[in-house]
Amino acid sequence: MLELVRNVVLIAATATTGLGIGALYTFAHTVMPGLARTDDRTLVRAFVAMDRAIMNPWFLGCFVGAPLLTALAVALHLPAGQRAVLPWTVVALLLQLVVVVITGRVNIPLNQQLAADAGGDPAAA
Repeated sequence: MLELVRNVVLIAATATTGLGIGALYTFAHTVMPGLARTDDRTLVRAFVAMDRAIMNPWFLGCFVGAPLLTALAVALHLPAGQRAVLPWTVVALLLQLVVVVITGRVNIPLNQQLAADAGGDPAAA
C-alpha cells in the first residue's frame, strides 16, 4: 500500500510540475512575445488583466501543489530501498523552491507595481 502511495505522490508531483512549467513556458514564449508586438497601453492592460486571471485555483494548485507534492515525494523516498528517485526529487524540489522565491520576491512585486502604475484598473492603462 505504501508503494502505491509513493507512486501516486510521485506522479502527482510530476504532473503538477509539468502543468505549472507548461503555463510559464507558454507565457514566456507565446504570450509575452505577442504582447511585445502591441503598443504599450495594450501590453499593460492585457498584462494586468492576465495577472489577475492567473490567480485561480487551477494555476495556484499547480504552483503551490508542485513543491508540496515533491517535498512529500522526497519524504516518502527517504527510507532505505526507496532512494532510486531521491536525487531527482531533491533537485526538483530545490528548483521549485527557487521558482517560488523568485516569483515571490521579484515577479509579484513587479506585477503589483505595474497594476498600481496603471491605476489598479487594466482599462485605465
